Amino acid sequence: MLAWQPPVVTEIISNGILHPGGRMVIFGRTGSWKSMLGIHTGFCISEGTVWLGFKTMQSRVLMAQVEIPEVQLRRRVEKYVACNGHIAPDFHLLSEPFLRLDQPLHAREFDLLLATTKPAVVILDPLYRMPGIDISKNHELEQFMDTIDRLAVKPN
Repeated sequence: MLAWQPPVVTEIISNGILHPGGRMVIFGRTGSWKSMLGIHTGFCISEGTVWLGFKTMQSRVLMAQVEIPEVQLRRRVEKYVACNGHIAPDFHLLSEPFLRLDQPLHAREFDLLLATTKPAVVILDPLYRMPGIDISKNHELEQFMDTIDRLAVKPN
């Protein structure tokens, strides 16, 4: 093992926060600005700008938002863009309130979206709304996370 030389990996968010193929989970109470942090994260990564003091590698981002009504989400993004001064061209946003990634039809449609947009980073907001399962049941959650992992490693 000590003779093995690992491949050089360029971190998407520096200091080991997010590697290609990795997961980063943001959680908190309702109203704690998680979705705005997700939007900010997506913009920073898609532009290759500093995120909360950490360097980012410019990468295409797809954010799937399933909770905030589309009109309200648009207002949030408009406010963010107005403060930021420009639109991030490699930041793609899907507003789909009924997206359930554990359902085969939805997973296939999401696969097609991934193949079309070819993101390096996918933000699922909020993750707990995307499976039609009881996330407090470990076995069901493990199966759902296996589905997410399969989507992540699938060649686009």
